[in-house]
Amino acid sequence: MRLRLLRIRSRLLLALITFAVFVLIFRLTLNSRDESGHKKEIVCHHSPDSRSKLFELLYRTKKALDSLRVSYFLCYNSLWGALKKKEAFPWLPYVELCLLNEEISNFDETFVFRTFKREGLLIEYSSSDGVYTVTTFNGSDPFAKLIIFEENQVINQYRRVGWKNRLIPPDSCSLIHCFPPRLIEKPLETVTFMGVELPVPREEIEILKYLFPNDWWKDLEPEECKEKENLNF
Repeated sequence: MRLRLLRIRSRLLLALITFAVFVLIFRLTLNSRDESGHKKEIVCHHSPDSRSKLFELLYRTKKALDSLRVSYFLCYNSLWGALKKKEAFPWLPYVELCLLNEEISNFDETFVFRTFKREGLLIEYSSSDGVYTVTTFNGSDPFAKLIIFEENQVINQYRRVGWKNRLIPPDSCSLIHCFPPRLIEKPLETVTFMGVELPVPREEIEILKYLFPNDWWKDLEPEECKEKENLNF
């Protein structure tokens, strides 16, 4: 009888620990919608000079990725911007490109860093989120996010990498942004985004239903910016 009670208590303790871990991971995942890892005051309209620097950063990032000969495509907010207006949204100081882990992992990290350095760029990797952040050497805005996905053969879906995402069960797709491989089958079409020709996933907005599963249909403009526009009007 005592042994049975111990087993029950052990199972309850394990269940509580597992639940606590998943709550922590879920909170971290929700807080990482901005991959930069910290919250900033929203600037509703970045200056023309900032937009020019963002274009230059995007152009150099594309050159570095082309030098590595890896696949990449617009995703997340940048894909929305490309499909809606062929530009980055005015309140965002960054661009987002998605890469495949099976390709980028073929290179030593030092080689990747040197490739970007040749273009005058600094690249840093977040092992928790599976995201490279690309900046100029002064480290200020604007910046680029290179978000890494890998194919999971068990569920036949692409999913986010990073230790935080790997702790989540592979079928928890709303948390790790799974999407079907057909959406990135080659060849991919290209669109003009900020004056640069870049690949985009198939079926237009379809991938955004997986990347933003809870609000892909909503207006993206921050409430603070809407309020300022109403005041100015």
